[in-house]
Amino acid sequence: MCESCALVGASRLLRVATVVYVLRHDARAAPSKWIPSYAGPFVLYMDRMYSCPPPDNKENMFDVHIRPSHFRSPSLVQTTLQTLDGNFTWKTTVDDSWVGVLKSDLWNNNQWKENSILYRIPRGFCSTIRTNFPGLYETFYGVSALTKTPCRFPKKTYILDNKPINWTMPNFPVLPYGRFKTTCLTFSAKNDKAACFVFEVNIVAKL
Repeated sequence: MCESCALVGASRLLRVATVVYVLRHDARAAPSKWIPSYAGPFVLYMDRMYSCPPPDNKENMFDVHIRPSHFRSPSLVQTTLQTLDGNFTWKTTVDDSWVGVLKSDLWNNNQWKENSILYRIPRGFCSTIRTNFPGLYETFYGVSALTKTPCRFPKKTYILDNKPINWTMPNFPVLPYGRFKTTCLTFSAKNDKAACFVFEVNIVAKL
């Protein structure tokens, strides 16, 4: 299975998950309300990012201490890039031999509704991140997401000093709206190393 096929398959999976999410909610909403209320063109911004424990008592190969900027008014979300301060460390080099899964929980009725969206990355973890989250890749690693070089996250500590980030996801023009907690879990090819981290994000309608 070619790497590009894996990336296309991963992209299609998240699109299908988005459709399923919308369909789950359609039956509960009035026809005049569900289309604008649940999904569409979006703006994304982050509330928190932190490490989480990998399964099987594995050491976490990713350590993160990042503070996102906050917006003083909702209108600024539409026109202003969020900025990031802090640092993160890869304790080992991660490349396209790694696999992963993104699990998004939805905040609903004052609690997290688990596994609202599952996005599996069967291979090509690094390139999947670079292709589908180009703004994150460029802000975190200081390299153009359009580069054709083999994708790697080198083992090192990275410093972010008031770095602007563009959260645009070009392969996903439509996403469900809401507050999500997305856990990213990735494993080496031999399953002897793992990394786990969490993004808490808000997805709002693009005006």
